[in-house]
Amino acid sequence: MTKLGDIRFFNVALRDGHLMCRPKHEPEFSFVGSLLQEIERANPEFAWVQMIFKKADYKHDLLLLKSDLHAFLTEADAGKIRGGMDGEQEYTTYPLKKREWYRRADAISKGVDSLATLPQLVMEIQGMWVGDREQLKGLHTFKNCVDETGLDSLAVFTYRDPRMLKELMWRRLAGDLAEYFGRYHGGGRMEPPSFLLATEDLPYYVHVPAGSFTSMIRSIRFAPPSSVSVESEQGVEVAVFEGSEVDMLPEKKAGGMVLLGAPTLPLLTEDFKEDDQKAAMLKQLASVTRRTFELVYDGGKTQVVLGAETAKDLGEYVGLLRSVYGGLDVANVEAVPPYIGRLVQGLFPPKTRPTAIQPTPQ
Repeated sequence: MTKLGDIRFFNVALRDGHLMCRPKHEPEFSFVGSLLQEIERANPEFAWVQMIFKKADYKHDLLLLKSDLHAFLTEADAGKIRGGMDGEQEYTTYPLKKREWYRRADAISKGVDSLATLPQLVMEIQGMWVGDREQLKGLHTFKNCVDETGLDSLAVFTYRDPRMLKELMWRRLAGDLAEYFGRYHGGGRMEPPSFLLATEDLPYYVHVPAGSFTSMIRSIRFAPPSSVSVESEQGVEVAVFEGSEVDMLPEKKAGGMVLLGAPTLPLLTEDFKEDDQKAAMLKQLASVTRRTFELVYDGGKTQVVLGAETAKDLGEYVGLLRSVYGGLDVANVEAVPPYIGRLVQGLFPPKTRPTAIQPTPQ
């Protein structure tokens, strides 16, 4: 029987709050497959992982950060003058050189240069886990998302606050990082709930498992799109499998998003290559509005859920994925996984009520 102590909410964020870092899981296109394998091995009662993303522009904040860094280095290198013997002045090592900003200045500067010159997006990973907390904290897929400078990586932060369920239902995204940039400048760094990436980094997080993962992952059914021809398998053309037709009306938005589930995933026996034209199309998945890529693990089965703020945007999202993978079948899906309803009923059963009013004895 599930207990309240078995329920954990979590988000995956920068371990040390270095906002210029771009944590990625190597090799490319391995993140989702690796994460699903770990979830299957842990076999929690329930797991819900949301990746929420949209385009962003923090070039100004990044360049301001670098300007502050240079001013700090100038002050730290200047040293401190004090009176010496016989009235002579001497320079001493200034205490600022002992701070992290000085010790890691090169890595910080390289991170800013790398990110500020590219189109950017903000990414938030959050979710719910019902099972062993230590297994959640020990998911190596998240920990293995490391910035190429080695300055920062992702870490799992867990919570027991049930109000986070509302954040999951509404797919909220902490898209305004200005406060965190301000704290970073002022020395009171905090770990922001979301992190920045270049749009070219998106295929490291949002993709369909391929290659050896299709045979190792057991909780999802992989099937080749029925309309893919021999020529398309040989790379001559890409046949787009339209999948099921689903009514996606904006007024039917639930939880602030329009959602679709993917009952099966396209079977790709070969891994994408980094220079593959189809793989490059995944870099176009980011939009000016929120989109989500979600994994819902329940009863040993996993469902992929896609979301966007409007039906039109969701149609474009699904259409692009179909173009990349040669097809993608979709179906209507509930905004809140059915497990949540079962959980609430189990933890808070309705009070027993009399089935009939008994007559009062005379």
